[in-house]
Amino acid sequence: MTRASTFAPLPPGARDLLPPVLGRRRALTERLLGIFESWGYEQVATPAVEYFEVFGRGLTEGERQRCLRFIAPGDGEIVALRSDVTPQIARLVAQHLGDRLAAGELLRLSYAADVIRAPLRAGEAAEEHQVGVELIGDVSAGADAELIALGHEALVAAGVEGLVLDLAHVGVAGALLDELDLEDADRRALITRLARKDLAGIDGILAAAGRAPAARAAALALARLHGGVDVLGEARRRLGAVASGPLAEVEAAVEALAAAAPAVLDRLTLDLGEVRGHDYYSGLRLRGWAPGASRPLLRGGRYDRLLRRYGVDAPATGLVIDLDVALGLSQETANDRRRGACLIAAEGGDPGLRAIADAEARRARARGLRAWVEPGLDRAGAEAVAARVGAEHVITVAAGDTDEAKVRRWRRRDGGWEPLAAEERSER
Repeated sequence: MTRASTFAPLPPGARDLLPPVLGRRRALTERLLGIFESWGYEQVATPAVEYFEVFGRGLTEGERQRCLRFIAPGDGEIVALRSDVTPQIARLVAQHLGDRLAAGELLRLSYAADVIRAPLRAGEAAEEHQVGVELIGDVSAGADAELIALGHEALVAAGVEGLVLDLAHVGVAGALLDELDLEDADRRALITRLARKDLAGIDGILAAAGRAPAARAAALALARLHGGVDVLGEARRRLGAVASGPLAEVEAAVEALAAAAPAVLDRLTLDLGEVRGHDYYSGLRLRGWAPGASRPLLRGGRYDRLLRRYGVDAPATGLVIDLDVALGLSQETANDRRRGACLIAAEGGDPGLRAIADAEARRARARGLRAWVEPGLDRAGAEAVAARVGAEHVITVAAGDTDEAKVRRWRRRDGGWEPLAAEERSER
């Protein structure tokens, strides 16, 4: 068979997912949604398209520019493909769940969705596969701590090793930027330098703007305020008068986390000079990283102002896990696919052999296994296919004098295959 060469390449950022990857992703999705459910989060689903005028209310200007939009047939309205789930959740709450909020109930919602954005650079994916949660109606530090602990539990359950949770607060840098009172161009330039931790660039901008040495020293200190939770003491000494409110919120979240899930503190770092996300988040901002990841596995934070754009005045916080990144770092989902899979091979084309194989497959599925028939394979061919798809059990059906002679059962063990003993066969 020759490779097809008549098709045009996929659009920038698009890609296909083949069965092994898709199977692992589905298993990981189900596992994470199960964890969310165990914490009281109810799953919802939002549409792949929205009216852009409504959807765009919940996006920053940069995010609106990345939306894929088109004119809908029939009504001529401009619609957009889903590029972010959180604005959809805000709309959904306003349209369907406002009475629960008004009654004083917290909303814990979860989702699994694909989002599509125009890539910003070559090689960037246009589609991202996500699972996430939103906690709506709770402004307390306990809610912030809950999201941090939940994100930790989810990624550990996904088999991610070396996880680090990076906590920031957009109000810390925002308070200092307001205090500096720079022209718009200087403010934007300073934000860029702060994001890069460019100490010389920070000092140069402020010196050129004529700011006092004390103000320059505070900005340089801000760029250095990253590390363990003990960095909060240094932040109080350097910025307390300017950013006392945001720093108090960080301290409260850390204290609540220490009470609710103290082991997570070992995974927590603080970056109080973080400036990105100030146009979306209203408070704490969370990122999850692990060795080998070029972008965050987890993103989240508090966005108390967003729901107001949809007519609901309620605080909210949430997180999203990038399944593609998490899957690439997962140490467990590949093994999960092997467990409970059984391949049945029927040698030759004899209908009688196929009927026996079909009966074996039915019995295996009735016991909760994944099972299917591969006609025309001998034992070696069956084991090769089982290794490729991750099956742990192989049954071969071949011609023989009796029905018992036709069926042989094998199990993967220590990198090879071993026949099952008679008593094991009856149990299986």
